[in-house]
Amino acid sequence: MGRKFIFDRSDIGGSKRTAQGFLRVPGFATRVGVFNYRTIDGEMIGVLRLPQEVFAEDSMDSLKSIPVTVMHPKQFVTSVNAKEVMRGYTSDSVEKIADTYLKTDLIVTDADAIAGVESKAYAQLSCGYTCDLEDNEGIFQGLPYQKIQRNIRYNHLALVDKGRAGPQVRVLMDAAEGDEIYVHTTDDDTGEINMVKVMIGGKEFNVSPEVKAALEAHMATMSKEGDASKEAAVAKQAEEAKKMDTAQATIDGLNEKITTLAKQVTDAAAAPKDEVVRKAARDRANLLKVADGLDVKDSDTLSDRDLKVACIKKGNEKFDATDKSDDYVNARFDVMREDKGTTHALQSSAKRIARGEGSETVDSAKAFEKSVKESDEAWKQPLSITVKK
Repeated sequence: MGRKFIFDRSDIGGSKRTAQGFLRVPGFATRVGVFNYRTIDGEMIGVLRLPQEVFAEDSMDSLKSIPVTVMHPKQFVTSVNAKEVMRGYTSDSVEKIADTYLKTDLIVTDADAIAGVESKAYAQLSCGYTCDLEDNEGIFQGLPYQKIQRNIRYNHLALVDKGRAGPQVRVLMDAAEGDEIYVHTTDDDTGEINMVKVMIGGKEFNVSPEVKAALEAHMATMSKEGDASKEAAVAKQAEEAKKMDTAQATIDGLNEKITTLAKQVTDAAAAPKDEVVRKAARDRANLLKVADGLDVKDSDTLSDRDLKVACIKKGNEKFDATDKSDDYVNARFDVMREDKGTTHALQSSAKRIARGEGSETVDSAKAFEKSVKESDEAWKQPLSITVKK
């Protein structure tokens, strides 16, 4: 399945100049323990470095006299790119420290790289190496792991800036937290990273299989999220359509009610016309009877209002209807005409005059007073009277 190309990071220790002006930098390449790493495809894994792997003679020898770079090169350091990327080398001394750490020195030969270390621009080391990651779960020193590093072989040590990795680098070496690592499958024979082609935006790119897998996983996630958004949009659209249907049903129902009410109004306006005419005729006839009983002149030519005013004035000559409403006139007329069902005094007086039983001059006050006395029987008299010539 190929080996893995991994970058680790650690702090740079105290450095000092050599006789040639080079800079000797002590540092740790690795240690024993479990490291929590996030791979390039986003998976968080616990990786175990066993003592027998870290301190294996072949592995320790691979750390001797390897290239020192500034930041990590895009590929393994080889004779082809060494002139371009190499800024020094590691020493021939590799030590086992406290049965935990693997220590070596870096000799930095490039002036710019030296200045970067001394100015703290490059404050940490990052180890680039290959290994086999074996799927094997367990617990080591109380920490869970899912993979074990086997056959560790170092390729280079890189000087890196402090800000690139942040405080997790120091924590990593303190065995409390992990740092991100880059894992790529390499060819068993050449050691070069296997590359595959991917299409992004219509363009072709060469990437590692792991990067391709990460891209495909990312695209699948985006597609899934897109599908979920689409489903949510469809559901929302359906809900809106349901609301619109409900609203339309309400509108249709109201329109039907409006149509029904309009028909009822039309029918009501048309059907009772004869009855309205008949009622108006009856009211006019009754009004004329009262007016005739009170000897109102020109009653046929007067409007209902004017005729009622004329009747009222028969009992009260001072009555002025100039500023009075129709309702007021109607009420005064009704009071005049009806008093708990009795015939109005003026009507009684008019009847008596017609029969020749009294003076033709009507004293309204006296007539009203007398009408009260005769109220018990007066209500029985018909409303219409005939005036004798």
